[in-house]
Amino acid sequence: MKNILSNGEQGPQGPQGFQGPHGFQGDQGFQGNQGKDGVPGGNWSYLILNGIQGPQGNKGETGAAGPQGAKGETGAIGPQGNKGETGAAGPQGAKGETGAIGPQGAKGETGAIGPQGNKGETGAAGPQGAKGETGAIGPQGNKGETGAAGPQGAKGETGAAGPQGAKGETGATGPQGAKGDQGIQGPQGNPGSSAVVPSGLMVLSDCVQPPQGFTDSGLKVLVNTASGFFDPAPDMPVARHSMGVASDGTRIYVLGGTNNFTKTDNSSNVMQIFDGVSWTQGPPMPVPVYGSTAVCCQGRVYVFGGYQAAYTNTVQVYDIHSNTWLNNACDMPFAAALVAVGVIDGTIYVSNLNDPNSSNDQTKNTYSFTPATNSWKMLDILSPNVSAAGFAIYNNKLLSFGGWNSASPSLCNVQIDPIGFKYRYLPNFNNRLNSPGVACIGNKIYIAGGYSEDGCPTGVLYEYSPDTNVMTRLPQQLGKPRAWVAAAALGTRFYVIGGASTADGNDTATKTVEVLDMAKLYHTLFRKD
Repeated sequence: MKNILSNGEQGPQGPQGFQGPHGFQGDQGFQGNQGKDGVPGGNWSYLILNGIQGPQGNKGETGAAGPQGAKGETGAIGPQGNKGETGAAGPQGAKGETGAIGPQGAKGETGAIGPQGNKGETGAAGPQGAKGETGAIGPQGNKGETGAAGPQGAKGETGAAGPQGAKGETGATGPQGAKGDQGIQGPQGNPGSSAVVPSGLMVLSDCVQPPQGFTDSGLKVLVNTASGFFDPAPDMPVARHSMGVASDGTRIYVLGGTNNFTKTDNSSNVMQIFDGVSWTQGPPMPVPVYGSTAVCCQGRVYVFGGYQAAYTNTVQVYDIHSNTWLNNACDMPFAAALVAVGVIDGTIYVSNLNDPNSSNDQTKNTYSFTPATNSWKMLDILSPNVSAAGFAIYNNKLLSFGGWNSASPSLCNVQIDPIGFKYRYLPNFNNRLNSPGVACIGNKIYIAGGYSEDGCPTGVLYEYSPDTNVMTRLPQQLGKPRAWVAAAALGTRFYVIGGASTADGNDTATKTVEVLDMAKLYHTLFRKD
């Protein structure tokens, strides 16, 4: 047996070296942004707007502390300190003696490659047994010859291309298909503003006074209602369309009307009165009519013309204080319906827009009526060629919107100056409009409902600014589209009353009343001091 030598035992591990000094602490991260100013208490919406910074105003009172701003990000970790010196290595244990290497056995001869010899038994774990000699590698057998490739068959010739057939004549172009109907035009976008929005905290409100610590920025924003529609109001008791309407600022008077375009009915003499909360009925009109127009003047309601079996020239007068209809001897000098009326300095102006095909120019003229003397005067100004228009008075002018012109809804919006004896055309709607409801609130005129060019009732809402001569379609609309409506204002509230909601030529009247508070259309931006 050969001698077996092994390594000596490992010596004990030396003690750990001293820890190096700690690296310097990194710089502190930047402080986070300060939290936004708190918003005022109460019912306010608020916006954070980053406009151009205006000059700094006087410092206002300190508002309530807003929420603490988010914590700033942790600063970057500083550079790692120098690594401490490595402690002295402990003494290495004594190395055991290396045993003598036994002699290597002779290499056995390589056996022939034929059958593999049996694997020798594994020697004992002690000395390694002598390795058998590797047998010599036997000669490799000859590789068989690759057979010769067979000859490739000859490729057949490509046949000659046949002659191309003659190109047929181009067929005649078929008739162009009918043009499809134009899609419904979407509502006009809100008008933009070129005003510079100040930076900082701003609140948006329909209130007149700013909250404490805020001032009026002078900017207004056009907003939509929550649903995009008018709000419902109490229905009127009797369903009507094509009725006269007048307002004295505290009550709305709805007069006559019909449920059928061809005749009056049992309720064509009804007077329905609305105070913004509930409806009552006044004494019935002496003459039942539909298609009349009305106006309040000096404590009285004047109802002009209308239809019965034919046009009438009757003027009916209701005294608000005595709640009675008066005997009247001031009938119009012409018979007509759907005239436009307005009051300027106690004088009533009547423009006959009803009969554009009449050969008598006097029936298309504008007249003045003086209630104090019950006298009429024809003015030297022809009316525009429309009927069934909506109308309003603004700045001593009678403004007419839409109507009927040459058997189709009209784009004819006109301002009549009865004192200056002239008229001019106003901006048009996006589409033709017939028999809308119109009322003036402040320095704006609102036009709602009516028939569109295709003869269907609509729910559109327009705003006309006489001061800037701009017509804008607003995003709000009627919840129930209808035409031949009555419209009137109480304060800043715009009411659209009754009307016809179908387009079958014999429209059924409705009791529906809807309202929109125009003071809530434009909200004010208040800026924090």
